[in-house]
This record gives sequence, C-alpha cells and structure tokens, in this order.
Amino acid sequence: MPTNTIVLIIVTALAVLALAGVLVWVTYKTRASPRHPTVMAIRDEAGKKVRRRPRQQTLADEFASTMHSGQVEIDIKTVRAQDMS
Repeated sequence: MPTNTIVLIIVTALAVLALAGVLVWVTYKTRASPRHPTVMAIRDEAGKKVRRRPRQQTLADEFASTMHSGQVEIDIKTVRAQDMS
C-alpha cells in the first residue's frame, strides 16, 4: 500500500471521529433535559402558580363575605336607628 493511501485513510478516520465528536457535543448542548435546572425552575414556578390561585380565590371569598357581613351590620344599625326616632 502506498504511503499516500495510508495517510489519506488516517486523515479520513480522524475527520470522521472529529465530526462524530462535534455531533455528540451539539446534541448534548441542545437537548432539553428534564433534569436541567431551567426546566425544573419553570415547572416549580408553574406548580406554585397553580397552588396559589385557589388560595387567592379563597382569600378573596373570605374578604367578600367579611365585607358583606359588615354591610349587613350597617344596614341593621341603620334600621334600628330609624325605628328609635
């Protein structure tokens, strides 16, 4: 086998290995892994928002009922004051 052929085979093999390494590196860097901190942070934040919404709705309902009971008390006192006069 001539020396040129052996050199060409070695250079081609190294080029194939280099391309395979670049392909593996690009694939590793671009995949969206579920263990990636950014993905986990997004999932955690979404979970907090889901849990926060019912809590906020409950607090709003409590506030509305408190305001309603306060208005009822004012109406009762107004009616009593009108009856006394």
